[in-house]
Amino acid sequence: MFLDRKDVEIWVHDLELRSAFWSVATGADVGVYLKHYLKLDLNWKTFDERTMDFCQGITLHHLPGHTDGLIGTEAFLWRDGIPQGWLARDHPAWFRSTQRLKQLVRTTRGRVIPGHDEGTFLALQKEASEQKEKGVFT
Repeated sequence: MFLDRKDVEIWVHDLELRSAFWSVATGADVGVYLKHYLKLDLNWKTFDERTMDFCQGITLHHLPGHTDGLIGTEAFLWRDGIPQGWLARDHPAWFRSTQRLKQLVRTTRGRVIPGHDEGTFLALQKEASEQKEKGVFT
């Protein structure tokens, strides 16, 4: 796993990192953030913009509501689909974020991928491998 690798960059929104470390330090939100994976000496990288172009074809979007610094990843892929989420702590912020996601899907013809969905991740990983074998990615 990557939990002890200091050469791997861990990208999070600034508000998420602050909230996570504060929560662990004060015990304010027990169970949500766990001390064993919030190590100070890891290679944490943050951004504080609403949207960040992470690399070619991948954009990070700040979408608070579930947590203060939740981010969504927009990846330019050849195929689309819209899985739905359901868990929100701050309903007005969640609603605004959902509307923003819908607008991003309309304008980019993108796909929304839930952050906690292993099945979707594995399917995308397989899809990327197949596309690489076909020479779609260089």
